[in-house]
Amino acid sequence: LPLNPVMEAASILSAMKGEKLKDSPQWLTWFAKVQLYAVQKNVWDLCNPDLTSSTTDLANKRPEPLQEPAEPEYPEEGDERDRRIWRDRMDVYKVKYTRWEKQAKGLSD
Repeated sequence: LPLNPVMEAASILSAMKGEKLKDSPQWLTWFAKVQLYAVQKNVWDLCNPDLTSSTTDLANKRPEPLQEPAEPEYPEEGDERDRRIWRDRMDVYKVKYTRWEKQAKGLSD
C-alpha cells in the first residue's frame, strides 16, 4: 500500500488507531505510517529506532528532547535596563516555549 506523502497528520493518526496487525506486510505499512506521522510532526529523530542515545557516533545519536524552558523572573526592584533585559529574555523564552510545546505535542500524539 503506497502512502500518500501529503496525507495530513491527523488522518494518518486516525488510520493507525485501532488497527490490528496480523502479518509482516501490515507491520511494515503501519511502521511507514508511524514514520510519516513523526516526520510531519518533526519528532522522528526522537523516536527513530535506528538511532541510539548511548553512542558517540553523532550520525547515529538520538537527540535529546527539548526541555520546558524556565520563564524569566520579572525584576520588581529593577531599573529600566533590568526591565529591558527581562523583555529580551521573555522574547527568547516565548520562542523556546513554542518550540518545546510543539515538540511535546508531537511526541504525545
